[in-house]
Formats: sequence, C-alpha cells, structure tokens
Amino acid sequence: PPENGGCTGDAIEEIEGPFPFESRGEEQSRNWSLLIEDDFENIVDAIEVEPPLRQDFQDSLNHRPMVTRLEYDLGDEGIETDIVYVDDTGEFWFLYRGDIVELNEGGMIEEVIIMSRDEPLRKVDLGPKPECEIELSQDTYVDGDTIMANVFRLSNPTAERVALEVKVWLGKPNESVRSIVNIGAYGFFRVLAETDIDLGPLWLGTVWPHKPRGEYELSCRVLEPKTGKRIAEDINHFVIE
Repeated sequence: PPENGGCTGDAIEEIEGPFPFESRGEEQSRNWSLLIEDDFENIVDAIEVEPPLRQDFQDSLNHRPMVTRLEYDLGDEGIETDIVYVDDTGEFWFLYRGDIVELNEGGMIEEVIIMSRDEPLRKVDLGPKPECEIELSQDTYVDGDTIMANVFRLSNPTAERVALEVKVWLGKPNESVRSIVNIGAYGFFRVLAETDIDLGPLWLGTVWPHKPRGEYELSCRVLEPKTGKRIAEDINHFVIE
C-alpha cells in the first residue's frame, strides 16, 4: 500500500470476486503460539509464546485476546475463514492474524483459535494526515492549449499546526524533471490546524509547436521536514500531442 503505513508481510490469493463476508463477532483465542508444520504444511503442534508488545510499549498484548472471525463466501471455492486481531494502541494499527487448529487435549481433539505473533501483515495509519491534490484542466493538450492545474489543494485535517515540506514537479518525456514548488525544507512552513486551501491555479505555459510531444507528469508530495518521511502524494500524468 501504500507506503503510507507500510507492509511487512504478504498474504495474496487471487480469486475473481467480489464475495460477501460475514463477521461472526468476537471469540476468545487460546493463546499466542508458534505453529509447527510437517512437510505437507499440516499443523502438527503449537508452541505457546509470549504475546507481542503493545504499540504504545506500555505492556504486552493480552495472552488470550478477543479476536474477530470473518467468513468469506467464495462460491464454488467454499467458505474462507479469517481470524484477525488489531492492536490499536499506537499511531499505527497493527493487524495480527490467527488460525483455527485442531489440537489433541488429553486424548480429545479440540478446535481452538491460535494467534501468530509474527510480524503483523499490515501497518495502517487510520488517523487524519496532511494531503496534497492536483487536478489538471485536461488529460491531453495540443498546440495552442494552456497547460494548467485548476486545483492545487493542500490540507491539514489534524487538530495541530504542523510543519510540512511541499514539492510539486514536472516530469518530461525525456525523463528530466523541473521543480515547480519546493517549500518548507527547513521546517519554517507551517500549516494551521483544520486547514484546507486551494493554492491553484498553477499555470505551466502554452503548448507551442516546438514543445516535445509525449507523456508528462505533474505531481505533488508532502514530506516531514526533519526526516524526509513521505506523508502524502498525488501523481498525475498528461499527454501533449
């Protein structure tokens, strides 16, 4: 995804959909375990391990967390079950996944929910964050047209004034890049809380016969000034014929 949040694992299966799903509500899991598989990927044992740390680092997660069972109706493929648990104690929401396994408990086969403490599959920042947006006047330009971004929007939906570095650039068919806007690299550009402003239009000139033909890019990016971490971006392409 998004670099916004990052991804530390893969769980990809392509089946034509969409498919209806149903939440079975919360259920008690048995514990956090390391699953042991045989050569045929059958689960043969589950070794209990300590739960992961909470994302606020105040303590560990519950040893027996309440988890959500999701069931997906895949039609001819049957019912797919997903066990999920979300740690929402920090800036990023970490999603852990579990398994429903059959274990031999004192001679009795028991179906239990086991949570995996492996690196979570998703890190999602669900909070509001600054954004930039560009809307071009046209997708295609010809001789005599004015190249223009009707909208150049910058927003800060958070409750605090934040320092931002904002960049807008023009990418050309020969792969050269021209800087259009470049402000805030030293942290002096601060955007007030709950701000949503349109700084457009951005005028980029007129298409004359000598202008190179091909695909161009007019895009924006918002960065954290001190670290250069990308907060948001909006990529846009247009063609000069």
